Amino acid sequence: MSDPSALPPPPPFEPPAGYAGYENNYAAGVRNLRSVGSLAKWVCGLSVLAGLTQLIGTALSYTVRDEARAFQDGTISGDEFRDAFNSVAAATTLGLLPFLAAIVTTLIWSARIAGNHRALGRNTRWSPGLAAGGWFLPPVLFVIPMLFTHEAWKASDPSVPPGDQRWTQRAANPMVFVWWVLYGIVPLAFIPWTWSRMTSLNPNEEELAEQILDDLGSQMAASGVQVLAGIAWAVVVYQITAQHRLLTGEARR
Repeated sequence: MSDPSALPPPPPFEPPAGYAGYENNYAAGVRNLRSVGSLAKWVCGLSVLAGLTQLIGTALSYTVRDEARAFQDGTISGDEFRDAFNSVAAATTLGLLPFLAAIVTTLIWSARIAGNHRALGRNTRWSPGLAAGGWFLPPVLFVIPMLFTHEAWKASDPSVPPGDQRWTQRAANPMVFVWWVLYGIVPLAFIPWTWSRMTSLNPNEEELAEQILDDLGSQMAASGVQVLAGIAWAVVVYQITAQHRLLTGEARR
């Protein structure tokens, strides 16, 4: 009978070839996470600023109303009226810069949120490319951004660990729909007014004076809606980002 102590030790346990454990996959995902906190602050600030500058531009247009009426009455010349309008138009054009910056930062924020969710094993519908590009498909209604934002809120649930798909059962955030109504639905009422202005890009003084006097009410209403939409979007971004940073661990870094 052989001596058991002479038998060789059993080979060490090794996983089969090609096996990648969950922890390893999760660690690889963590290395691919992108920060969103600072970017979200820019999105929130620029969104509110864009709405306020639009409102300021409308208020400046209100100051030209007297010149428009004076031109129609014949008390000032067309050149004087045009000079007054051009000064206001230049200031209003500068107000577009925060709006453009808000668009760029929103696209980057959307792509990062979507990318982080994929890296953490969330089986999301919207890829980073669609999360950003969906803002232009189509450039009205903004259905895809609403659907992505709705999904991003659910997927950012920090109480559901990576790889777990129970995040899909999370209740919807009503603020997402408030923002969508203000940004995608209500502005549809202003399309006829916007189209009429686009079809007369270079009006003469008589047409310009008539536009200023007739369109001021619609312009004020549109600006007010844009301010509310900017505030609502800032709230949505803040809420999603706060949850998302807890999920990714960014809030603890």
